[in-house]
Amino acid sequence: MGKISSYTVDTTVEGTDLLIGTDAATNNATKNYTVQSIATFAASNLLVSSTVPAASTDAGTQGQIAADSTHLYICVQTQSGGVADTWKRITLDTF
Repeated sequence: MGKISSYTVDTTVEGTDLLIGTDAATNNATKNYTVQSIATFAASNLLVSSTVPAASTDAGTQGQIAADSTHLYICVQTQSGGVADTWKRITLDTF
């Protein structure tokens, strides 16, 4: 097998294209994954909300993302041991 850098760069990605990876659930076995299976996994595990939090302690799920016209919000902690949920936000600038 040649170096990865020696392969032709393919800029057309299709759902049936294969990517190689490691499956942690099967003792780190090397497996092929389709681009579509990775996209489906990402879509079902990415928590995007159309409602932004009003306060940094509003209910959320760790990893949840929300946005409005001025900020991107990310829930960085889900309630645990009496600690409220925690949201952080980043100001969006026009470029």
